[in-house]
Amino acid sequence: MSWDLKWLAILLYLFSAQVFAQEIEIDASYPMSTEFRTLFEHDIFKSSDVGIHIVNLRTKEEVFGYQADKGMVPASVMKAITSAAALRVLGASFRFETLVFIDGEIRDNVLHGDLYIKGGGDPSLEVHHLWKIVHDLKVQGIGRVSGNVYYDNSIFGPDTHISGWNKSIDIANGPAYFPKTSSLSVNYNCLAIRVRAGQKNKEKASVFVEYPSPDITIVNDIKTVRSYTRARISISRSIQDDKMEFTVGGRVPVNQERTYYRALHSPSNYFMSQFAEVLRQNGVIVNGEHKLQDAPTDKSIFYRHRSASLGTLIKTMNKSSQNLFAESIFLMMGVQQQSPPQDIVRDYLVELGADSEDLVIVNGSGLSRDISISPSVVSLVFSDMYGSKYVQAEYLGSLSIAGIDGTLRKRFSEEDAAGKMRGKTGSLNWVFCVGGLVFGQDGDTYSVVIFMNDLKTSSVHARTLQDSFLEKLIRTSTIDK
Repeated sequence: MSWDLKWLAILLYLFSAQVFAQEIEIDASYPMSTEFRTLFEHDIFKSSDVGIHIVNLRTKEEVFGYQADKGMVPASVMKAITSAAALRVLGASFRFETLVFIDGEIRDNVLHGDLYIKGGGDPSLEVHHLWKIVHDLKVQGIGRVSGNVYYDNSIFGPDTHISGWNKSIDIANGPAYFPKTSSLSVNYNCLAIRVRAGQKNKEKASVFVEYPSPDITIVNDIKTVRSYTRARISISRSIQDDKMEFTVGGRVPVNQERTYYRALHSPSNYFMSQFAEVLRQNGVIVNGEHKLQDAPTDKSIFYRHRSASLGTLIKTMNKSSQNLFAESIFLMMGVQQQSPPQDIVRDYLVELGADSEDLVIVNGSGLSRDISISPSVVSLVFSDMYGSKYVQAEYLGSLSIAGIDGTLRKRFSEEDAAGKMRGKTGSLNWVFCVGGLVFGQDGDTYSVVIFMNDLKTSSVHARTLQDSFLEKLIRTSTIDK
């Protein structure tokens, strides 16, 4: 190395050391600045983008803030916003509906005409619900359909990927967290692939799909290995003309069985194949074909299947961080209000006091790096939900309980802190966020939002620092009553 390069390296080192040695400035006017000051010695504040906002929901006082008004990527904390907006727009009692229409007369257990299934975008629909629908249709006299069975997927439009997530490897392989949204959703728009090892070393393992479809084929390249060997499975997906082929390779230890989930390329076609199979297994004969086609608008509803209430659905959405639920609810707000769902959520936040120009809303799940929302805006949402006598119970019940369930079940190792927070986590590569309500030992409830973007350290270190803030807040009394 030349002397010039050596001196340059030394100067860069000294400059970086000086930057990292700089003390992070925090606003001493906040009531909890003293309690949190030592936590700002962590390198995360020097190397990453961090935003914090804490509000006492009884007094409405900001007890701490750090870059609280800076727009940042919220990751799945976005679901806490989507569920709040949906409770305000759709109402806690809203239910998705899958409708059945008939075009013809029923005589002698035969529908002389066509059967129409109109999807309502229900993200919770599973195959066992299709059995219930078919059973009820048989009870109402449909044992055979002389015409066709049509499937209407028009309410959301064509099956599509979650907006704002363009990661090429996910588009190609279809991980379970990246399902397509569809008006005709079933089984979370994912395929369950079961891998079952043989009983002896080197014996051929078996691979099968829980709910098969004519459009799905499996190439089995799995080997059974000795019981002490670690499993190593790879699943690749190829698509051609709406048909999917999964190649499953690797190894699985003797007598083990594992299940892997992959997103469907065409949820509408999969729904159609599953409904056709349920009809067949129930002895309902269809003389015609199964096709995608809009339902007639001049026919009355023959049958309707209703989902659980929105107040129940958001429990799955928030506690399990379920992307399909979030996107389907997000899209349904747009359908009901006949307006882009991004605008509906933005309008809700502006109504709470946010500046429209500071908001970038892309989807409802938070699976995007293009979303930009500040911690202080998320605090407005928590304050709104906490203060609502109409939807507070449903909203708080949907959030994970620290140390007990959901995505917070492994947080707060200290026994006296477990159960003292209800919240929502969010993470992407280099993004780690948490927000929710903390119940302090002083008897007050606090809205807490901590966003960490552009992380230069592990998520373990980020989580430890977040929990230090949260546990310190739980144990600290800031208000004399």
